Amino acid sequence: MNELTAKNVKINIGVPVHDPDDPVGRLLSIAVALADVATVGGVERTDGTIKHFSQSNPAGDGQGDVAALLRRVAQTIDDLGDVSIEDVTFTSSVTEGEDDLTMTVYYYPEPRRR
Repeated sequence: MNELTAKNVKINIGVPVHDPDDPVGRLLSIAVALADVATVGGVERTDGTIKHFSQSNPAGDGQGDVAALLRRVAQTIDDLGDVSIEDVTFTSSVTEGEDDLTMTVYYYPEPRRR
């Protein structure tokens, strides 16, 4: 737990980012630190390592284009090669112009089940 705090790790569940120094963030950080075994699709992973990336459209014209964001994320997943996708999140923040869209993909760097 102290290692996560020392690295200034923040936890993002939904829209808020939880700081491990506040009570809710600390509770969530402890839960993450204790989760050393993950089961996904019936496959047990004992290393607990999951990777992720987040993408948004560039600011300006087309920033709120959902289809463009989906295409960009799909291309990035293709570029990763054969990985096992765990989860995909989609968030939208209202800005002065168009909505600021973000997608985060959580994945294991191992071949997916076929």
